[in-house]
Amino acid sequence: MISDLPINSSAAATPAHGRSDTAMVLAAFDGLAGTVQPVRDVQTYLVTRTPQPLIEGEEGLLITLPAKLQNEVKALVRACVYVAGLVKAKLSVQAACVSAANVFRQWRWKHRTLRPKYEAWRDAKDWVVLVNCAKAPAGWRAREDGLPEAFKAFISMRYGQFTRTTDGKRQAIFSAFRQWKTGKNPDGDLQPIPGYELEWEKRDRENLPVGWSASNIRGQVKKFGKTSLAVLALLHDSQSAARQHLPQILGTRKGLRFLEKITFDDVRTDWLIFNPKTGQAEEMWVLVARDEATAMVLGFVMLPATVREDGKATHLGARQMKELAGYILQTYPLPPYLMHWVVERGTATLAEAVRLALGELFNNRIRVHYTSMIGDQSPRGYQEKRKGNSRGKASHESHNRLFHTQASFIGGQTGNRWDVRPAELKARCDEARAIYLRSQDLPEPLREQVKYPLPTPAVAREKFKQFCTDQNFRTQHDLEDFEDVLEWFDGVKWQPRETAPAGASFKRRKEMPVERALRLIRAVEKWDRVSPDLIKTFLEHTQRVVKVEVNGEIIFRHEGNDLVFANGGLPLAPETKALGYYFPGDPQFLHVTSGDGRILGTWYQRDRTAYLDQEALAKAMRYTHAARTAAMATARELAAPELAGLAAMRAHNTALEQFVVTANVPDAIGTEHGSGVAAGITSTGTERTTFATKPPAVQPKPDCTAELLERANKVPAPTEEHWD
Repeated sequence: MISDLPINSSAAATPAHGRSDTAMVLAAFDGLAGTVQPVRDVQTYLVTRTPQPLIEGEEGLLITLPAKLQNEVKALVRACVYVAGLVKAKLSVQAACVSAANVFRQWRWKHRTLRPKYEAWRDAKDWVVLVNCAKAPAGWRAREDGLPEAFKAFISMRYGQFTRTTDGKRQAIFSAFRQWKTGKNPDGDLQPIPGYELEWEKRDRENLPVGWSASNIRGQVKKFGKTSLAVLALLHDSQSAARQHLPQILGTRKGLRFLEKITFDDVRTDWLIFNPKTGQAEEMWVLVARDEATAMVLGFVMLPATVREDGKATHLGARQMKELAGYILQTYPLPPYLMHWVVERGTATLAEAVRLALGELFNNRIRVHYTSMIGDQSPRGYQEKRKGNSRGKASHESHNRLFHTQASFIGGQTGNRWDVRPAELKARCDEARAIYLRSQDLPEPLREQVKYPLPTPAVAREKFKQFCTDQNFRTQHDLEDFEDVLEWFDGVKWQPRETAPAGASFKRRKEMPVERALRLIRAVEKWDRVSPDLIKTFLEHTQRVVKVEVNGEIIFRHEGNDLVFANGGLPLAPETKALGYYFPGDPQFLHVTSGDGRILGTWYQRDRTAYLDQEALAKAMRYTHAARTAAMATARELAAPELAGLAAMRAHNTALEQFVVTANVPDAIGTEHGSGVAAGITSTGTERTTFATKPPAVQPKPDCTAELLERANKVPAPTEEHWD
């Protein structure tokens, strides 16, 4: 055991210079009287301290950092004070940060990194925000406790309410600070903050709770895990915006054959054209078909977005989609395997009837698929506007960006955002318009030679053709599952590897989309050319899904008009759905099929009948009367048991009561009919049945069931005089 020795005890060793070792140690402690002691519990101190812009008074906190980091923080504080002085002297923040980076050049700071540090220090008014916590001890990192779970959930909800993802988080936290002081939420209603309800009325309104620094709240709410980018995108934007932050299906073209999957997509060019037909600068839309296996452009259709008289611009639609489909069928043969065409559900799509027609005309060798629509009820309970799913053809969408970059040299660029356009664009359009007006006085041959500062549709078409060719023959790419090609140079051009002599040097490159297409084509033995008659039928006829109306007719809508067709042979039951083919060159007929290849007949068009056209009127009357007669015959067939029972009942009652059936009532003598139609009206229903009030003194007639059935089934022959 160590005994306590008096300081001046003789037992203390005395060195040669006359001072004891104890005295020397005590003198060292005396020298620490004015030194700074480090903060022991850094985490607690950080969440309870009051922010201050300068280090003075918090040296104990600073010395808990490594020496190198201490010097950097001191220099950053001096730099921020320096920048603040320059800004106060009316210098811009950018220029002040550049100047500070030059003054403190030994730290090799860039003004681009110094500015956000200064702005954080200026906004927080706290030097602690300049500390790089990644290089600091563990105590400087955010505490794992200190905030109630209910409070973190409450702030997470506020993140969802304030819709700007970055700045909104800051304001969401500030709203909690205001609610602590006022007791009211942003809507002005009294509401305690979750997690602090028990002492809510006794809270210190002037001082925030421990741990309520903005940085600590942000850190703990982030770790709470309910404010991911996907969740905030759902709350702030839409399901479509959230998909980029969620897992996606990782597709591959590996194993796909040429023309096995074709995707269709519309592209709005990032440059305007000048249309000499309208004299206006217009947007250009392009519908592109691309083979998925080879990334090869198969064809395209262009359409200027001309503004009509009603103020609406034309857009790609079913007509352009059908033209592109017909071009592909005419250009490329059908493979022996099933083709899959992927289209959007929008204006530039293939209607359901066209999908059925492709199956019927081409023996079910083409199957059309529609990309899904994104948009349902939002998390807030409202219905979202539905958008197309670009992920359904992600490879095609990524290639559309290549079109934009290829065309970035063309005059009249609009930029990649509709609301941010180059400043010169309006002047360029105005000059094109002025040139057009002056050219109207020129002869037609010279007018076609006029040049504009914007490309015309003809020029745009040639440019886009070149872009497609460049894409199909490119080798500088990293497309998935493309092979490497080795070539050797014969002094004139590069030759295939197979033809190389001994000792030749090779160059490695990626195969072109066209080369990959040729390789895949050679791997298939049988390709079938499409009959021109089928293509003509597909292009010339309008296909629509039709329904047989309750009156047995079909209404076919064409160019805004409803055309009525009647069956010319085999009738179809009402509500039956079928596929109708209509050719404007032969408008009197509608060819009806089942949609799966069975022909249901050809129906003829019913024209509207003029009142004074007696021949057409009689024909229409015969048609309607025949339809009524057929319906009546069917109804009587269905009601035969009930009719037989009725006849039996009447016969039975006649035998019991001895009722008498009197004779027919003759027509009035001398009546003149004004027209055949009037005669037809008065000639119907001449038979009458009356009953005597007293039975006559005659014997009852025998059973007359057969006579009643015959009379009930008697239908007058249709005549031209009958009205419907």
